[in-house]
Amino acid sequence: MCAIKRKGHCESGGCRTKQSLVTKEIATLSACDGRLAMTLTKNNCHSFIPFVVILFLLAVPNLILAEVTVTANVDRTELHENETVSFTITIGGDAVDIPDISLPDLPGFTIYSSGTTKNFSYVNGRMETSKQFSFTLLPTRTGILQIPSMSLAIDGKTYTTPTFEITVPKGGAAQTRSNTPSTQRERRSQPQRRQVGPEDLFITTAVDKDTVYVNEQVTLSFKFHQGEGVDILQNPDYKPPQKTGFWVEDLPPRQTGYKTIDNRRYHVTEIKTGLFPTTSGEQMIGSAELTVKVREPRRHDPFSFFDRDLSGFFGRSRTLSLKSDPIKIVTLPLPAAGRPDDFGGAVGGYRIKAVADKNRVEVNEPITLKVKISGTGNIKSVASPEIPELPDFRIYQSGDSENISKTAYRVGGSKTFEHVFIPKRAGTYLLPAISFSFFDPRARTYQTVVTAPIQIEVTPAKERYVSQMQNLDANKIDLVARDIRYLKSDIGNLNGSKNVLLALNPFSLALFSVPVIGYLVVIGSQRRRERLLTDQSYRRLKQARKMAAKKLARAKKFLLADDPDAFYLETNRSMLEYFADRFNLPAYGLTTDKIREYAQDRLDQSLVIRLVDLLQQGDFGRFAPAGRDREQMECLWQDARNLIIELEKSR
Repeated sequence: MCAIKRKGHCESGGCRTKQSLVTKEIATLSACDGRLAMTLTKNNCHSFIPFVVILFLLAVPNLILAEVTVTANVDRTELHENETVSFTITIGGDAVDIPDISLPDLPGFTIYSSGTTKNFSYVNGRMETSKQFSFTLLPTRTGILQIPSMSLAIDGKTYTTPTFEITVPKGGAAQTRSNTPSTQRERRSQPQRRQVGPEDLFITTAVDKDTVYVNEQVTLSFKFHQGEGVDILQNPDYKPPQKTGFWVEDLPPRQTGYKTIDNRRYHVTEIKTGLFPTTSGEQMIGSAELTVKVREPRRHDPFSFFDRDLSGFFGRSRTLSLKSDPIKIVTLPLPAAGRPDDFGGAVGGYRIKAVADKNRVEVNEPITLKVKISGTGNIKSVASPEIPELPDFRIYQSGDSENISKTAYRVGGSKTFEHVFIPKRAGTYLLPAISFSFFDPRARTYQTVVTAPIQIEVTPAKERYVSQMQNLDANKIDLVARDIRYLKSDIGNLNGSKNVLLALNPFSLALFSVPVIGYLVVIGSQRRRERLLTDQSYRRLKQARKMAAKKLARAKKFLLADDPDAFYLETNRSMLEYFADRFNLPAYGLTTDKIREYAQDRLDQSLVIRLVDLLQQGDFGRFAPAGRDREQMECLWQDARNLIIELEKSR
C-alpha cells in the first residue's frame, strides 16, 4: 500500500517543496498499476534529479569493466634426465584483442608449442574471456636455466610475467653431444693422424615427399653425421633452414644413433620438422647451417713441448662451418572439382563428434554443445564448422581449445568448439547434424563427416511473472486499493499562460536527454563488446584492417633491416589474412585461384586483379634475385597498403 501525506513537506532528491507550492503542481497517482503522471512547472526546477540518479545508477554497472589478468607458471622447477618443463601463460578478464604469443629464443632450452585454449564465461552479467598458451621446454644443458620475464601489450596496456629459474643437475639435460664413455674409448684406440675433413663431419637435409598439396604435411629431416675419432669441444651452433611459405611445427624428440657409411661408423643426430605449404607453386626450403668446434690431432714432434705455443702439445681447435643443399617442393593446388560448400581448407584425415551437456532444459536456460574435430593434419588451421541458423534458439560461440599431438612425427590432435544454445520457447527440438569437410591427400578426394542430431526437450520456465503482468488490466484499480485517494480531483486549467511547462523548454529537454543518451551509449558499447567476443565473423571483419596494418608495419621493419625473405612473406600474409578476415575464410590454403573464385561477385574485379598481381609479385620476389631490389620492395609495400585501404572503402 502507498501512503501519501497531505500535510508537512515533500522531499524529492534533496529538494524540499512546501505545502503552499503543491497547489501549483499537479500529480496524479495510481498505486496499483504503478503509473505516475506528473506535470512540472518552472517552480520545481530540481524535480528531474531522481530521474537522472536512477539512470546513472543503471549505467554505472556497465561502466565498470573487469580488469585484465596475466599469469604465467611452470609445472616444475627441477628436472631430471630427459625431462621437460611445461610453461603456460594465461590471459583473462575483459580483454577483447588478445594477441598470439610466441616465445623468443630461450638460452638453454628447445621450445615446442603445446597448443592454446580459449574460453568465454558470463560473470555478473558481463562476458569475460580467457586464453591459455602452453609450451614444452626441453633443456639442452645443465645448470640453472632461466625463463626471463616477458612484456605483453594488451588493449593498450603492458603486462609483465615473472622470471622462473629451472635447475637441471648434471646428467639431467637432454643429451646433444655424442661423447659417451664407450665412444671415447674407441677414439683412444684409433688416434687421429690427419686434419678433420668433410668426410669426418657433414650434415644432410631431406624430405619424405617433394610433391604435396596445399596444407599437406611435409616432414623435413636434418641429420648431423659425426665420424668416430672426431672430438667436438662444445655444443654445435645449429641454424635451421629458411622455410618461407610454410607453416612450421617442431617434431620432438630428437633422435640419436649410429650408422655405417662407406665402411665407417658415424654417430647421427636427427631433428625432424613438420612443414605445411600455404600457397601453391614451387617452394624452396633453404640451406641448413651448423658451426662446429673440433679438436685437431696433436703433432708428433718430440720438440713441440719447447714451442712457445703449448697448444701444439695438447692439440689445437678449429671451427668448421657445415652447410646443406636447398630443397625444392612442388605444391599442388587443391582440386576445384567436388569441393563441398562448407570446405574451409583442412587437409588430412579427420572425424567429428558433437555432445550436449544436457538434453532437457527450461526456456532461456543455456545448453552447451561441444563439437570436437580430431585426426591428423594441421589442426591449428581447422576452422569452426558452420552452425545452421535455428529460429527457436539464440546461438553464441563460447570458446575453443586445441590439443596438438605429434605421434610418430605426424602432426595431429583435436580441436573443440563450444557453442551455447538458448531456447526461446518450449517444445521438442532437434539440434541438426553438423558437417565438416576436408581434403584427403591419400585418396585425393574431398571427404565430409557428419555428427548425429541431438534431441532437446524444452519446458516452460517456472517464473511466470511476465505472463501474469500481461494479464493485468491496466485500466482498472483493484477494490483493495479503495483507501487511496487522489491529491486533487479537479486538475483545473493546465494551459495557463503563466505556467509554462518546464518539459517543453529546450534547455530542460537537453538536460533530460543527457543521462538517456549516456545510458544508450553504454548499452551499445557493452553489446558491441559481447558481439566481438561471441561472433567470430563480426570480430574478424572489424579487426581486419587493424591486423593488416600491424603486419604491414612488421613488413616495413624487415624492409629496413634488409631481410627480403621475411619482408615478402609478411607483406603477402597481410593481404591474404586481410582477405580471409574480411570474408570470414581460413587463411591457410587460400590460393589466388580461390580468391578469384570467391571474390567474383563480391568485389570489384579491378581490385581482385590487383590483389592477385601483388601476391604473385611477392611470391616471385622471394625466389628471384631481382626481388632483392630495395626500390621494388618499397613499391610493393606501398601498393599493398593502398590496396587494403581501397578494399576497406569498398565495404
